[in-house]
Amino acid sequence: MHIFTMRFEIFSLGFLLIMINGGISYRFLGLFPLPIKSHFFVVEKLMKVLTEKGHEVDVLSPFPQEKPIPRYNDISVASTLPYLENHVSLEDMISLTAWEAAAFMFKAYGTEVCENILKHPQTEKLKNTKVKYDAIITEVFGTDCLLGFVHLFDVPVIGVTSTMQLPWGDERVGNPDNPAYIPNYFVPRKGKMILFHKIEIALAAVLSKFGYHLLSTIPSEMRARDFFGTNMPPLDYIAANTSLLLVNTNFLINDPRPTVPGLIEVGGIHIEKTKPLPQNLTKAIQSSKEGIIYFSMGTVIRMDTFPKEALNSILGVFSKLPHTVFWKGSAKSLPKPIPKNIVAADWFPQLDILCDPRTRLFVTHGGQLSIQEAIHCGVPILGIPVLAVQRLNVMNYEMYGAGKLLEYQDIQSEDLLNEIIEDVLYNSSYRIKAKQLSKIYRDRPMNPSDTAAYWVEYVVRHDGARHLRTRGADLIWFEYYLVDVVLVFIVLFIVFAIMFLYFLNLVQTYFDSPPIPHSKEKQK
Repeated sequence: MHIFTMRFEIFSLGFLLIMINGGISYRFLGLFPLPIKSHFFVVEKLMKVLTEKGHEVDVLSPFPQEKPIPRYNDISVASTLPYLENHVSLEDMISLTAWEAAAFMFKAYGTEVCENILKHPQTEKLKNTKVKYDAIITEVFGTDCLLGFVHLFDVPVIGVTSTMQLPWGDERVGNPDNPAYIPNYFVPRKGKMILFHKIEIALAAVLSKFGYHLLSTIPSEMRARDFFGTNMPPLDYIAANTSLLLVNTNFLINDPRPTVPGLIEVGGIHIEKTKPLPQNLTKAIQSSKEGIIYFSMGTVIRMDTFPKEALNSILGVFSKLPHTVFWKGSAKSLPKPIPKNIVAADWFPQLDILCDPRTRLFVTHGGQLSIQEAIHCGVPILGIPVLAVQRLNVMNYEMYGAGKLLEYQDIQSEDLLNEIIEDVLYNSSYRIKAKQLSKIYRDRPMNPSDTAAYWVEYVVRHDGARHLRTRGADLIWFEYYLVDVVLVFIVLFIVFAIMFLYFLNLVQTYFDSPPIPHSKEKQK
């Protein structure tokens, strides 16, 4: 009887998997070498969802799972890749121009990551594997040097972007990025723009694509050829054959824009079900009269690089409020004495805090995931952006009346900071708008993780889904932007102008020439 029961349970489990996944199980290879935890949250959730659908995934990343997950196989490259968590100085980031920020990205997140990852023994081991994959999933960000595996295993490639659309990401699927109204990752412009702003964004679009190819793709390709062999096609060619691009955006907070069938928005894919706050945090809230303020400047910037004047200003304002302040950052980085209503720690369950009904304000740098969690939970924000893309996120939130933007330079003014924080805290319109945004943001036909999993499976089911590709992805840049057509019109205009001027000259010559003498007058 016991054996019969076990067999029945095994059969039931198998039947359930068949019902869930149609009886087909695929094997995916995830290539995510970027050592930034916030980026990994997005791709990690996708890979976990695929395992829940019954698929097998092998995940190369610097962030192996703490606990084993069925069908999720880590290929850990943590040993040689330096973490970028709490590593970057605030002053260094603030002082960067748009071009310097792009160059930093192409070097630190591009060529340096490429060089380290191709030296790792796990990457070498993967190159010699006999495992058969159905598709490769990789992040589109700083480098494409691992795309050699696409050629090596001869499988479709699916890209994932953890931030807003990148110019070189749009390019590989032929997605339109008209600078007349579409913001650029490196230039924080929004709304109706004057001519100068359009020129600025147009230059940023061109230069960022050119810079990515010059500073990241070309050096990465040299290293990739040494690793994969000289018969590897150009990385640009492999990237241009991307079957699908999943982007962590949503039209509500990242501006509505046209997208091709091969680009799918999955904004908020990383968001999990919320849980009650831990007991130690609950106890800290009990002494609060008005609820919670959560302060976080993300996972990359080191809090100990904040100027003391800025920290003293922020702490001075917080100390006067009847709220419990959860401060993401080591207590060692704070000036002493630390106000009694501030609880500092290196890590907090951010989503659980933001969705707690007692949370009144989120003070944030405006990172993509933080903004998505804030709008998901319906929490007003005070945004202090450091990078251009963060500024765009905060500007969107402010445009809807659900928060305010404060320049980093202005946080040292305690009076101004206090005025803005009290405005967002005590003016109920911000909270009402935030709740309205949350209602719209959550209203979708399918949650983002299931949407992403569906389209990943779709690509494999249809052998790379070439029919999703627009012809724009195959056009050379001067064809895509109709430069050849414009040149033809210019040539035709010049030809017609020359002909017209020649005709005018003939007419002028005719009327200016002296009259021909009459024959009788000639005889006289």
